[in-house]
Order: sequence, then C-alpha cells, then structure tokens
Amino acid sequence: MFTWEKKIWKLICDHLLIILIIGATLLSLIARWPMRSFLSNDMKNYLLLWFEQIKSQGGFSALKEQVGNYNIPYQTLIALLVHMPLDPILLYKISSSIFDFLQAYFLYLLVRDITQDKLKACLTYAIAVNLPTVMLNSCIWGQCDSIYTCFCILSLYFCFKEKYSWSFIFIGVAFSFKLQTIFLLPFLLFMYVYKKQFSFIQLLWIPLVMLIMSLGGLLQGRPIDSIIKIYINQVYDKPEMSLNYPSLWALMINNRTTEFYQNMRWYAILLTVFMLLFLTIIFLYRRKEYSNRILLEISFLMVYICVFTLPAMHERYGYMYIIIGLAIIMYQRKLILPYIILLIMDNIIYADFLFQLKPNWQVLAVINALCISAVMWIVIKDALNNEIPIRGTIAAYR
Repeated sequence: MFTWEKKIWKLICDHLLIILIIGATLLSLIARWPMRSFLSNDMKNYLLLWFEQIKSQGGFSALKEQVGNYNIPYQTLIALLVHMPLDPILLYKISSSIFDFLQAYFLYLLVRDITQDKLKACLTYAIAVNLPTVMLNSCIWGQCDSIYTCFCILSLYFCFKEKYSWSFIFIGVAFSFKLQTIFLLPFLLFMYVYKKQFSFIQLLWIPLVMLIMSLGGLLQGRPIDSIIKIYINQVYDKPEMSLNYPSLWALMINNRTTEFYQNMRWYAILLTVFMLLFLTIIFLYRRKEYSNRILLEISFLMVYICVFTLPAMHERYGYMYIIIGLAIIMYQRKLILPYIILLIMDNIIYADFLFQLKPNWQVLAVINALCISAVMWIVIKDALNNEIPIRGTIAAYR
C-alpha cells in the first residue's frame, strides 16, 4: 500500500463504530424514502381525516374537542403538523421516523449501560433503525408506536440507573400517547416490591405528567377525565377476544369475532394477572439479587405475557416486546432463535393488514404459544441460576 492508503485505512479502522452508526442511519433513510407515498388503510380512513378536521378548525384551537381516538398529546402533534407546508402523509411518516431514531438511540444507551460493550450498543442502534417491524410501522403504515415505546425504553434506562422519578416521568409521557404503555406497568410494580427503593407515591408522576402533556386541550376547556375516557372508549371499542394478533385466544376463538367476548374477557384479564403474580412470586421467593440483564429479561417476559393473554390485542401491540427483545439478544444468545421467530411472525401479522396476506391465525397462535413457553423457560432459568449474592433490600425478605 501507498502511505496515503495506509492512513485512510487506519482512519477507517479507528472509527469503525462511528462508520457503523452513520452507515446504518443512511441506509435507513434511503430505504424509507420510497415508502413515503404508501397509503395504508389507517392513513386513508383515520389519520388523514383527523389531519383535515384539525386543519379546518385552525390547528391548536381544534384541541378543545376530541378528534379521532388517540389522546390529546397526539392530537397536539397533529395540530403542530398542519402548519407545515408538506404533504400530510409525509408529515406523519417523518414525525414517526424521528421517534424511530430516538428509540434506537435510547436502546443504544440501555445496551451500553447493561453490557458495558459499545460494539453491542452500536449494533443495537444499527439494527433498530432498520428493523422490518420499525420500518413497516412508521414508513408504510404511518403509525406512531415508536413514540410511546421510545419513552418506555427511556423509562427502563432510568429505572436500571435507580433514578425512579425520571423513570415514572417518562412512563407518564409514554402513557399520554398510547394506552399500550400499560404493558410495562407490571414490571415497574415488580420493581417496587423487589427493590424497595422508591415510594408508591412516586407513581403519581405518571398522572401528573399526563396532565401536563394534555394541557393543550385542558386549557381550552376539555375536562380532566377526558384523558382517561379516551382510553376507556378504546378498551370497549373492539369487543373481540382475538383482533389480528395470534394470542392465546386465537387458538380457540375465530379472529375478529365478537362471539364469546362477554363470556371470556374477564377470565382472560384475570389469567393475565395470575400469570404475572406467579412470576413475581417465583422471582421474589428465591431471594436472589438480579443483575440489570436479568431484570430486562423479566420486563420483556412480562410485556410479552400481557400481549399474549389479554383479550382484544391488535396486530401492533407486540411492538414493545420486539424492541425490548432486540436489546436482550445482544447478550442472551439463548433468546436469539425465539426472537427471530417473533420477528418473522410480527411481519406476517403486519402483512395481513398492509398487503392483504391472509395467515392461518391458529397456526400462528400455536407458534406464538411455543415461543412464549421457550422465553418463559429461558428467563426463569436464567433468573433462578443467577449467582449474585443477596444484599441490601433483598435480604429483607429473609
């Protein structure tokens, strides 16, 4: 090699991780551009109609009444977008994509702190910004699941750093955007009992932040209870046990049928509560002190159980565990195969809505049941084989 060639390659080798981040970001941006004009049914039948209604009412002045079935902060985001001179479809997808990259950065921070390995953290970011579920959700579907999920990841990050008030603040931000944030609450309640390092009073940050995030509507006369009523209406809006997600109930009840919902929904809810309590008792009874790696696996499992066993789960509700799972497979090789299966299954579910691919829901539900069984076995085994000695608050259980 010439001297100048050696210098170039030395410069490249000295900055491989930066090149990985830049390359992954550019690849993601290039891949997103051809997707900008795709018009999903949600975009056509809901999001664009909300945009035009808010625009016709003057933008922020439209916040005085409910438009659509998303909460006030997302309505506020739309009110901001209507003042921008771009195509509404493009505006929706750009706003969601911004949170895709924020989400990937927060995952980078989480993995960096848990593994103390910058390479794994950079790989997590690189995969996250190009993950099929992420790309399809924001750039094809035009949906906004990365908004609430990125704040959930940030909440986990501060939780593991034992900055609990910040953790609940960001859960409050996530909750103000989407009800599906509730899937993470069982893990935070587990941390309350397990760590004994924060007061139950600190959970009040969640409703306080939701109020602050909703001020755009509240200051214009919206009642405070409208924040919760939106979510209550969402719960009762779709009375189906299985709603385009291969849950436990898709094994026995036809997808999208309202039959048996009134008979079965409370059993499904109570079964979910029982399974979460069962896990909590197992993890507390053995009086182990768990590393943040194990705790992240427990959070993944608890979110997964909520989606798998609760009634009326939509096709996009697995988004959070897909994102958390990406961080976990960076250090837990045993979960790589179940995660890949979950990722493939998630894309098949998306394809049903986006590209009219009609899957066999019972077959997918069987695969999902096997997958969650494997995840449960691996996570419980990892937790109970943990060799960190008991100390601090955990010793109080003796």
